[in-house]
Amino acid sequence: MAAWLTRADSDPYLLPQHVRLIDRKIVDVITGRNKRLMILLPPGHGKSTLTSLWTIIWALSHFPSWRVGLAAHTAEFAAEWGRKARNLINRFSSQLGISVASDSSAVSRWHIENADGGMVTVGVGGAITGRRLNLMVLDDVVKSAEEARSETYRERAWKWWQEDIQTRLEPNAGVIFIMTRRHHDDLVGRLLEAEGERWEVVKLPALAAGNEVDPLGRSEGEALWTERFPVEYFENLTISKHSWEALYQQNPTPESGNYFKREDWRYIRTAMLGKPLHVVQVVDTAIGIKKENDFTVIATWWVIPEGYFCRRIYRARMEFPDLVVALKGEYELAAQEEHRVSPMCVLVEEGASGKQSQQALQRETRLPIKIVTADKDKLSRAEQAIGLQQTHRLFLADGEPWVNDFVHEHAEFPRGKHDDQVDTTAHFANYIKEWEAMRGGDVITLDW
Repeated sequence: MAAWLTRADSDPYLLPQHVRLIDRKIVDVITGRNKRLMILLPPGHGKSTLTSLWTIIWALSHFPSWRVGLAAHTAEFAAEWGRKARNLINRFSSQLGISVASDSSAVSRWHIENADGGMVTVGVGGAITGRRLNLMVLDDVVKSAEEARSETYRERAWKWWQEDIQTRLEPNAGVIFIMTRRHHDDLVGRLLEAEGERWEVVKLPALAAGNEVDPLGRSEGEALWTERFPVEYFENLTISKHSWEALYQQNPTPESGNYFKREDWRYIRTAMLGKPLHVVQVVDTAIGIKKENDFTVIATWWVIPEGYFCRRIYRARMEFPDLVVALKGEYELAAQEEHRVSPMCVLVEEGASGKQSQQALQRETRLPIKIVTADKDKLSRAEQAIGLQQTHRLFLADGEPWVNDFVHEHAEFPRGKHDDQVDTTAHFANYIKEWEAMRGGDVITLDW
C-alpha cells in the first residue's frame, strides 16, 4: 500500500526484501493469524516508517473501529509518528476510504470520522486511558546506549509493560514489537525469558550469520539491505565488537569489562611519522596532591593518515596554580615539536577545576580552550574510543615511559582504580568524530 500510494512522490516508499518480509509478518498479526510478533533489526533499515506509520494506516483502513496504540522511547517521538499517520490518512482519504475526525485530531490521540477507531501514542512510562487496544505497536522503546545500560530504566520499562500496556490490551489484541537491541536485559530480553513461547521472533542481522538460519535465505556475510548499506559500509564502521553484536547483529551479551584489549593497541615511533594533520590536547583536571586524589592528565594527540596517535601523556597530582603552569607548558612543548604544529584546540573537561582553568588560562594566555561536558556515563562516553581502538585506529608512541601505565589503566576500565587517562582518550575520540564530520572526512561513526 505504501509503495503504491507514494509511487509518484519524489521520495517514494521502497520495498527491499527485508521490508517485504516484515510486511507479510505484520499482515499476519493484523489479520489474526498471529498475535505476538518481534522484529529485531539494525538501525536505519526502515523499521519505524513501516511499523509506526504504514502499519497504523493499513490497519485502520481495514478496521476503522480499531483502537491502535503506538509506544516509543519518548512521548514526543511517538506523537511525531501520530502526526505523520494522521496527515497521510487525510492526504489519501479518498483512496483509503477513511479520514480523521476534525473534532478529535490531536497528534497523540485522534479518531476516525464516523467510526469508533483511532490512534493513541505514548512514551515509555506513560499511561493509555480509555478503550482497550486492538493493536499495540512498540517501536524502539530504548533511546540510547546510556539508557539501555541503566538498570533503573530497564526496571521502569518492564514495570510499564506489565502494569500500563498489558492491562490495556483487548483479549485478542495483536502486539508488534520492533526494536534494535542494545542490551541483553532490555524489554525484548525480559519478554523472551518470561514468555518466549508466545512470540514469533524475526531476527534480521546486518550481515547474515553462518551459525543461524537466515529468514531471507542469505549467505553468510551477505548484507541485509545491499543497495543502501553494502558490506563495505559495515567494514568502515567505528564501533566496538560488543556494540556491533548488539546493534547490528541483534546478539546482545552481558558486558564483561576489558573493553580496551591490550592486543588492539598499535605502536609506532614518533620519528617514523611525518607532519601531523591535526593536533589536539585533552585535559582531565583534578585538584589535590594527597594520595587519595585523582590525577590531572594532559594528553597530546595527533591526527595521522593511519589513524590517531597519542604523542605524549603528562600525569601528576597538583594544586591549582601548578595546573595552570602545566597546561601552558604542555601546550608550548607540543608547539615546539619537530614539525612545529601547535594544538588547534585544548579540550578541558567541565568541572570545578576545569572552569577555573579555563578562566585563568583565558586571562593569562591565548590558548584555544574548548570546554567539553561529561553528559553521559563513562562507558557511554568511551564508546567511540573503544570502537577506534578495537578497529586498530589508535596508535601509541612506542618506547615512551608512560605507555605501560596508559595501556594498563585502559585494560582495567571500567573497574580500575583510576580512569583519568581513559577520560582523555574518550573526549579526544568524541571530538575527532565531530571534527571529521565537519571537514567531510571518511571516518564513519556510530549514530545512536
